[in-house]
Amino acid sequence: MKTMMRAIFFILVMSAHGLYAQAVGDQGDGPPSPGGPSAPGPTNPAGISSTGSGTVNTAWGYYIWQVDQSVTTTTLTSETGFTTPPGLVQIPVTLSSSTTIHEVHGNISFGVFQAGACQVGSIIAQVRDQNQNVIAAVDLIQFGQSSANVSIKGTFGTPLSLTSLQLQFEVDQCGAQVASWSLTMS
Repeated sequence: MKTMMRAIFFILVMSAHGLYAQAVGDQGDGPPSPGGPSAPGPTNPAGISSTGSGTVNTAWGYYIWQVDQSVTTTTLTSETGFTTPPGLVQIPVTLSSSTTIHEVHGNISFGVFQAGACQVGSIIAQVRDQNQNVIAAVDLIQFGQSSANVSIKGTFGTPLSLTSLQLQFEVDQCGAQVASWSLTMS
């Protein structure tokens, strides 16, 4: 029986910075890829500075993030796994230097690996700046064991200055779930 899934996408409108972004869903009904993206490797080309959390284990699961910055781009990759529904989770992300961004593009992957008694996985995931402005966000629901990959693309009408980031999640459903961001901001 095919895995049934539904993803709810919404359009972000940030009037404070003139951000108009939309999420476009690429949905499939295949099995989820275990563990999401792997942690970035140790390579560090000239001109790239990196910061990262390493794997952090928590009472509700784990997270790992890395930010690579060059003169023109800032790339965020992360993976956050939930084994219990923690409610609101906020994870600080440090940058090696401040930067100004004009656009964002990339994706978020969301997988439900153990549907549990409730047979559903649900997450609201956001990437925010130091002033709590939302840079990218999704609201996803997965029924049963399944996964989805959502494309993110947005342009800022007024450039946004970043000194730090925050990953924010709202998770209130049972079952093992993993959310993985891969965003490039320039």
